[in-house]
Amino acid sequence: MAHDGTGPLVAVIPAEHSSVLHPGAPELVGVSAVDQSYTFLDLPGWVGNADIGTSWSLSPNGRWVAYWYADRGATHGVHPADGVAVLDTTTGKSRRYGLDSKLGVSAQPLAWSGDTLWFTQWDFTEINDGGSSAHRRAAYAWPLESDDDPLSVVAGARPPH
Repeated sequence: MAHDGTGPLVAVIPAEHSSVLHPGAPELVGVSAVDQSYTFLDLPGWVGNADIGTSWSLSPNGRWVAYWYADRGATHGVHPADGVAVLDTTTGKSRRYGLDSKLGVSAQPLAWSGDTLWFTQWDFTEINDGGSSAHRRAAYAWPLESDDDPLSVVAGARPPH
C-alpha cells in the first residue's frame, strides 16, 4: 500500500479502476514488497498511458515511482506534461520538479541508475489537429537521496527555473 508509506514496492502494474457509477479509467497499482498487498497509487496530475509505461517508472529498489505530471488539460488530443514527480513509497510523500515550457513537454521514458532518475525534456513546439512536434531541450539527472533539484547533464549546471 504505497500511498500510506508501506513501501518499497516489488511491482507497478496497470489496472482499471472502476465502480458501478463510474466507468473504468487506467491507473497504476503498486504491489508491496513487504506484505504483497496492493493498492491504486495516488499520483496527482499523472499524465500518460498505464499500458505503455513511458510515463512512469519504478526505481530498482522499489522506493520511488517517477511519473510525468500536468496541471494543464489536453490540447487537440495531446496531453502535455508540466514536469516530473516522484512518489516515495516508504513515506507516501511526493516531490515535483516543474519544467519551463510554453506548450508543455512530451512524456518520454524515465530511467533509473541506482537512486538517480534520468529524464529528457522534449518541449512541444507545435500542437494542432494535424499532429504535434517537439524538440529536445535538456537531459537531467535527479539524485533522489538528496534534497537537490535535478541537474542538467547537458551543461553540467542547474537548469534555469
